[in-house]
Amino acid sequence: MKSAGQEMEKLKSEISGVKAIETRIAHGTAYEEIIRTARDVKADLIVIGTHGRRGVDHLIFGSTAERVVRDAPCPVVTVRIPEHRR
Repeated sequence: MKSAGQEMEKLKSEISGVKAIETRIAHGTAYEEIIRTARDVKADLIVIGTHGRRGVDHLIFGSTAERVVRDAPCPVVTVRIPEHRR
């Protein structure tokens, strides 16, 4: 199993055409840490993946992306994660 750091480096290497990418690994509740970090670094934009859950799954598990969109201090772009990457 890859560490979170290794996975982040792999993802960064797959992105082209972006001048600066900053990654951070944090421990805690995902949406709270994303929002806190965005405030701390005065982020211009958050890009977050979403599984696209609906119905009962969404009600039970909630949505990190939805909470980030609702409470973020900057614009948020959501990207649906392809089936093969889930």
